[in-house]
Amino acid sequence: MRRCLAWRVPVLAAIWVGVLAGPAAADPARPGDVRSEVTAVTPETEGITAEVVGGDSFLRVRVELGREVVVIGYEDEPYLRIGVDGTVEVNDRSPARWLNEDRLAAVDLPAGVDPQAPPDWRVIGHDGEAAWHDHRIHRMAPGRPDPPVQEWRVPLTVDGRRVTIDGRYAYVPPAPAWPWWVLAAAVAGVRIAWPRSRIASAGLPVAGLLVVLVGMRLAAVPSGDAQGATAIALGAIAVVLGLAGLALRRRPPVQGAFEAAGGAALLAAALPRLGVLSHSVLVTDAPAWLDRLSVSLALGIGVAAVVVGVRGVLAPRPAGEQLAPAQIGGYQPPGTSASASGGPHDPRS
Repeated sequence: MRRCLAWRVPVLAAIWVGVLAGPAAADPARPGDVRSEVTAVTPETEGITAEVVGGDSFLRVRVELGREVVVIGYEDEPYLRIGVDGTVEVNDRSPARWLNEDRLAAVDLPAGVDPQAPPDWRVIGHDGEAAWHDHRIHRMAPGRPDPPVQEWRVPLTVDGRRVTIDGRYAYVPPAPAWPWWVLAAAVAGVRIAWPRSRIASAGLPVAGLLVVLVGMRLAAVPSGDAQGATAIALGAIAVVLGLAGLALRRRPPVQGAFEAAGGAALLAAALPRLGVLSHSVLVTDAPAWLDRLSVSLALGIGVAAVVVGVRGVLAPRPAGEQLAPAQIGGYQPPGTSASASGGPHDPRS
């Protein structure tokens, strides 16, 4: 019974990994090579802060209590409203409300959308903060922008007075990815070359912990909550299974099952985020080196853990751990000696 339970845990963990590796939330922020930033609020206005988050993906506005801010959409219609009490509302009749659902505005406007009609306000928050895909702050086509630096402007009203958020986006040359691929290959090689090393085995929970830390920062990005939660869960699975594998070193087949499942969790976390290795602008506020390190280690250690774990499961058991025929079912073939604990007496003795 205990052996059955030991095997069931990594199998269930592997199934959970498959579920978590499914599609995440629609259109989350992704790494790229264009950085957008706010340069000014014109005229300078107290009680309002604006910033671009997720590289060039989202414009976030925070408003202090006591001010009313209305963000103007693409056809000069009211799009978002932040009330004096911090209530955040969106106008469902605004084209911007629907076009901003997709980074490239590849959506069909539903019936009832009319920028000239009276606003149909719907409450979406209460904290005086709004963040949205605004197509004015990023390039609306793939590839390098030409010219490489472009200015942008988002209009709004503050207590009925016209204000603009000014900014620019610029191309940032990609960082070289090869050092991170070399690191992934190196840690994979070390782990596979020394499968019984306790230090090398500790790489699985360490890499899982890094994935959890970066996942927490990813969850803080608008629309990144599903991505971040998935990374946190997968990293936690790798940590738990890695520690369990270290505790089960005297039982190689069971340890191998735990390690292979933990490696699969790391791979499920790393593969959707390979873009951080080859792009210059990342979406989290974590240090870029930490984000890239987490993906590189998760990739290398994940591959190695699967290889080493599967080998451990499939490896033949040592002869000392195999049951002798005389011990199976209490049967003792004729001509064998009695056990020390007492067995049938040999009449020839």
